[in-house]
Amino acid sequence: MAHRRGVTHQSAAKTVKELLADGLVRTEPPPTDGRKLLVHITDAGRARLGTERDQRSGRLDTAIGGALSPDERRRLRDGVDLLARLNAHLKEK
Repeated sequence: MAHRRGVTHQSAAKTVKELLADGLVRTEPPPTDGRKLLVHITDAGRARLGTERDQRSGRLDTAIGGALSPDERRRLRDGVDLLARLNAHLKEK
């Protein structure tokens, strides 16, 4: 997890510990290696994630509507499509 997120093992472990304490994830050992832990999001974690995504999306939508012209909003949409294609390409590698 730390490698995928580009953080240290200690930082990832601290984050998981905090998420566990808040009931947002649960852990279990994998069937093949008891030295590791699998991390699973809980229903409470999914709910929190949804709420936070909705809040960020709302703030971003408000900022885009207030700061950008219609032409700039169109260009931004085009840029988002391009970034999505780049991301999909990177995941293929």
